[in-house]
Amino acid sequence: MSTLGRYLHPAVRLAVLAVRYELRIWRSLGVWLLRRSTVPAGARGYGYAGILAPLMIAFTAVSAVELPILHFLLHWEAVRLIVDLLSLWGLLWMVGLLAAIRVHPHYVTDKGIRVRYGFSIDVMVLWEAVASVRAQTRGVERSQTV
Repeated sequence: MSTLGRYLHPAVRLAVLAVRYELRIWRSLGVWLLRRSTVPAGARGYGYAGILAPLMIAFTAVSAVELPILHFLLHWEAVRLIVDLLSLWGLLWMVGLLAAIRVHPHYVTDKGIRVRYGFSIDVMVLWEAVASVRAQTRGVERSQTV
């Protein structure tokens, strides 16, 4: 956060972070829908969404089922409208989160490897900091950490 950010009230800083996160979710959804790539030319991308996608799709499906059920269960029109809008926003938000991990893969360049998790983690590891590289093929279910 900028120098000015240190002087802001913690609630304001939290609100700024929440708005930034929200905007990045919608940007990722747009990039995914337009089929754009965030991997620079000359780099090779390595996706990691396959591991996370089933769980995220399950949550999204449950949310999609929840929307019409709540719509028909609620009797008050104002409450029904508010719940419908919040459910729709949550549904699109979860799709945007899935889009974020799809459009921000890890990638390798001549300078190093860029390790990312959506838009929230983005670390460039220069080749000078890497002692060795080896291929390791094992399932995630057997690994202690990913």
